[in-house]
Amino acid sequence: MTLDEVELPPKEIVFDPEENNALATQYPDPYWHELFAEDLPKDPADGVHTGRIDFIDEEHPLELLPHSITDQMALTGMALSADGSMLATFGSSASVHIWDTETFKLLTTLHDRAEPNIDEFFVGQFTPSSEYLVVGGKLKDRKRWSEADEDNHILPCPLKIFNVLTGEVVARLEGHSEEILCIKSVVYKGENYFVTTSQDGYIRRWSMDSNWMVLQDTKEVTDGVTCMAFTVSFLPNTGNRFFIASTDDHLTLVDLDRCKIVQRFDPIYSSYCDCG
Repeated sequence: MTLDEVELPPKEIVFDPEENNALATQYPDPYWHELFAEDLPKDPADGVHTGRIDFIDEEHPLELLPHSITDQMALTGMALSADGSMLATFGSSASVHIWDTETFKLLTTLHDRAEPNIDEFFVGQFTPSSEYLVVGGKLKDRKRWSEADEDNHILPCPLKIFNVLTGEVVARLEGHSEEILCIKSVVYKGENYFVTTSQDGYIRRWSMDSNWMVLQDTKEVTDGVTCMAFTVSFLPNTGNRFFIASTDDHLTLVDLDRCKIVQRFDPIYSSYCDCG
């Protein structure tokens, strides 16, 4: 028997243009629509769109607002509520601060008072209703020291879901063994998901219930190579099926539906990259 006579199993179709177009039509996404939003409200004084910044130049300079958002820690992340009325800030502490974007006054501070160990919340994401805020970062053992890290010993790092109004932690999702570096919420085929990346090298998909509060299932993206996974960015016009992830020193195209890598692009950076 020659090689030409050997029957190979059919290759799995990773990307079907017709299927993708149907998915994108059925589940349109909001990404980058502001680039074409000519019907945004205009300032009656000069007729300029008030919903976005079109120009930054000598004639249209940025102006610093007379407000200050400060903390006693380094800020590592921010998240806006769906309606833009609240801004959550995250950093190297156990607290999340939520600010009013009209007055820039502090509305509330979220803190897991039942946590016996040391929380550091690096990133977070409001759920679409803004009723809940999912946060992640680093959890450290209060009673153990790591000579290698020159810090308290790291513990498996959970996602925590806060009720924004009451400040209560309503859910704790276990899965990552090291720091959580990115959280994205996405609706795919009518189902709710969180997607997270971590210093443990894994990208993880979390299937949530209709209220974004109860975990139904969680799954890792099949990889086995990545040392650190940083951020993800979903691709427009794919029905939220595909996203780009920054992993180590390269970019990776990932299929959310199958939790599989579609393509890993040759390194374009000499160090770690971020596709935020």
